Parts: sequence; C-alpha cells; structure tokens
Amino acid sequence: MEAFDPALLPEFEEQDNEEIEHDGLARPPLRGRTSPPQGLRDIDWTSLEDAYGAATETPLYLEAITSDDPGDVAYGAHGLYAATTHQGSVFSASEAAIPFLVELVERDNATAMAFLARIAVGETHFVRSPRDIDARTEYAGAVAAHEGAIRAYADRTDDPEAWRLLALLGVLPGDVAIDLDTNDPALLADRLVLAGFLAASDDSSDRRAETDRARDLVRTSASLLVRLAAAGTLAFAGAHDDHARHVLAHLADSEEYVSTTWITAVGPFAEAAWLFSAGDDELTRADVPPSLRVAGVEERLRRALPAGYDEDSPIPARAVSSELRAILAHAVAASPDLFAGGSPDLISRGLPATRHAVERLAGLRNDVLSEAPGASTLAELIESDLRAGVARPVTLDAIVAAGAWPVLEAVLSGSTTVSEHTTLDPRLPRSVADDPMLVTLVLLLGEALSRTDLGTAVTALDDALASSDPPGVRTAACLLAVALAGRFEDRFVPLVRSFHRYPEYSPAPVPVLRRVRDLLPPHLAEQVILPS
Repeated sequence: MEAFDPALLPEFEEQDNEEIEHDGLARPPLRGRTSPPQGLRDIDWTSLEDAYGAATETPLYLEAITSDDPGDVAYGAHGLYAATTHQGSVFSASEAAIPFLVELVERDNATAMAFLARIAVGETHFVRSPRDIDARTEYAGAVAAHEGAIRAYADRTDDPEAWRLLALLGVLPGDVAIDLDTNDPALLADRLVLAGFLAASDDSSDRRAETDRARDLVRTSASLLVRLAAAGTLAFAGAHDDHARHVLAHLADSEEYVSTTWITAVGPFAEAAWLFSAGDDELTRADVPPSLRVAGVEERLRRALPAGYDEDSPIPARAVSSELRAILAHAVAASPDLFAGGSPDLISRGLPATRHAVERLAGLRNDVLSEAPGASTLAELIESDLRAGVARPVTLDAIVAAGAWPVLEAVLSGSTTVSEHTTLDPRLPRSVADDPMLVTLVLLLGEALSRTDLGTAVTALDDALASSDPPGVRTAACLLAVALAGRFEDRFVPLVRSFHRYPEYSPAPVPVLRRVRDLLPPHLAEQVILPS
C-alpha cells in the first residue's frame, strides 16, 4: 500500500484577492459613466422586496455595476450582495433582476455573472459535493431559461463562475471538454472540480483523461489547492484511491480559506468529498480518521434513514429496521455529541432532536415512555399531542395506566425545571411561559397526576416550597393536580405566583397557573397575582 506522509504536502500558496474594494466615497450619486440595461427604470421596484424591505435601491445597484468607476462597481456589488442575494437568500427583487443581469452578461459583465449565479444557486458553500446539487433556489429555473446566453458568455470568457452555474443547473452536456492545461492554480482547481461534478452527474460521460490527470496532480502538484481539488475530483468521479482519500482526510479539519469559484473553506470541502466517496461500511469503521468520525456517523445515518419523514412527521418506532437500530446504537455510542443539540439535517429527515429520544428509537432506553399501549409508544403519543397542541383523552388514559409520576420523571429526566430540554421530541423551550407545547405537556401531566399519584404530587410541592428554585414544569403539573382534585392548600399559594415580574421568562407556563388560580376558592384565588 502506498505510504502517505502529510509532512510532504506543500503549503497553501498566497492568493491574489480580487475583491472589489469600496473607495470610501459616499454614493449615490454614482460618479462614473454608466450604461444601464434597457427598461431598468420601467419596473415598479417599490412593489418588490429585498432583504431590507422595498427594493428601491436595486436598480441603482444594477446600474452601478455597469460604471467605468471602480468605486461605483464596488457600491453596486456590495448592495446586490447585501440586499438582493442576502446570505444566499432570494427575494422578489432578485427574480426581477434576472433579465437585466442577463443583458449585462451578454455584454461580458463578470460582476453580473456572479450575481446571476448567486440568484440561482446561492452561496458557494451551499454546494460542496454533487450530493448538494439540489440546493438551488426557487429562481434557478428562471435563470436556466437563459442557458444560451450564459453558455455563450462562458465560451467567450471562460469565466469559471459561468461554467459552475451551467453545471449546477444541469444543462452542460456530458461530453463538454475541460482544459486542464493551465499554470494558474486557482483556475486549475476550478476546472478539476467542474470535471468531478460532471462525472458524478453523468455516468455515461468519459472523464478518464481528467481523472488520470487528477491522479497525477494529487501526488505531484506544487500547489496544495490543486492537490485538494484533484482529490475531490477523484472522489466525485468514483475514481479515488488511498492517496486521494488520505489527502482529503488530512485536510478535513483544516481552517484554511481559499478564493476559488468552487472552494472557499478547505475543511468542509475536503470532508464533503471524503464522505461522498466513502462506502457505507467505511463511514463507521474504527479506523476512520478522528476529524471525520462524527461526520461519518452522521452521513451513515443520513443514508440509512427511511424516506417520507421530516421534522413534523418523525420516524415512528415501528418503522425502524434492525439495520437502522444497529446504526443508531453505534451512533449514540460513537458520537454522543451529535445528539446533544440535534443535527438539523437529520432532524429534517425525521430523526428525533434529543439523545433520549434517539436512544428510545434505537431500543437502548427501555423507560416507561418506550412502552407501546397501542401502535405508538407512549412517548410518540405525548409528542403527537404536543405538536397538535391538544391533550387527547387517549394519551391521558395511557399516562394514567403507565403511572403519571414515572411518566413525569421520564419526561423531565430528573430536572426540576425546564432549564434543560425534556427527553421528548420535539424539544420544549428552555423558558417560554406560554409556549403551546409546554402548556399541553403540563395539562397532560397535571390531569394524570390528579387521577393517580396525588400523594406524590403533594410531597413534591412541599419540596418545592423548601427549595430556592423557581417553580417549573414539575411544580406546575403538581399544582394543577391538587387543584383539579380539590386538595389545594393555603401553603401552596406562593408557588402559583409567577416567579418573575416578566412572565415570558417563567419556566412554569403561565396559562396553566391561570387555570390553577381559576380552580381555587375565592379566598385563595384573590391572593394569586398573575399577568393578564
């Protein structure tokens, strides 16, 4: 096996930063001669929106990038970046700008080309591997309608931004030629990654010439940027070898930034390329490089999760295969931090947002919430009610049957307040006094406690009176239980008062405390002061 020594890799070279810099002069008015696109002022821009409201400045920004004054161009570019394509988001003004940007692209305006690409496919870092190719914006189709103009511009200027846009829009033919004969490291890196993306998107295309060249460059180039791009190309094309994988793994935790059309942050690009090329079994092997272990587990889960589920329709326990259960068990053991705050990508695919909930799904946590009184587990019944904002009788009956106090303890996992998230999915807020999910949870637990475990609830309230902690979910549920059962006593009145003069910060849901007050006899209710 070929030995890999990271000490033999070159360093990243200094790159020329060609960013347009503002000259510090106030604008408007523009200071140079401009040639705005036809009909620019015929649009009612005030009826359109950008990132900051009415898009009144958009036509000025578009005109500015046609100026012969560099300061004007910088002003227009910064304006379009901040308002029309803010952090990769698009707006109605973005769509309206498309035909005007296309006209400027036909005049070989590179700044217009860059913003046309941003409107269609967002920020550079939105797409790090061919797996991200669907990260197009809602206006990608409107931009793709001008494919002919963009391709003609690309042929005339060889602007990497145009070639990247055509590739990400999926309109480049599989046999398009890519010239890798250049001494410019940044340009060579862009062309290499383009070849890798095209190879990944079209299995029938013959990219052997590019992959052979990449296999040589990943070992011999004096530019580490080129070696990174070559390794990525081999990964995307399915032509990777051990050396290319070692380069990607070594650079996966790099904090370097580079300035190319395809790559900005080195570490995330290297990680994405390594993950793209890894087989399922490779992702969770013991010898996965430390810098890739968490990402490898996350990628393995991403591939294993069943389709058809999302954050609002999470994967039920009955849909978990034995294979997925094993992968979840490995993930919890190998990468517990992955579930500390939840992975947004995995949550969007239906995975629970808390570690406890993931453990239940994997069969690793056999608590009372894992019991299945019917087709769903008790946790799933409660979570369904929280999402709907309704405490259903079937859920209440199931809690009572399982034991209200054990359920409360399993939900709160020993926490006296909600200063920490509950063990349920979805996660409840840390301290939002009138959050509907929190209110529903306390209503369920309080009514269940009133039917059973009432003595335990009274003991818990006495403990709360002796504690310096503010009343939280547990206390609110117990207060509701004794009030519903007619067992509320004078000494509990201080616990019903909101702990803070600002109820929005109360860990006990104020709507529940209001209900408790309404259940009290007049001589007690008048002692309770709550916000209206």
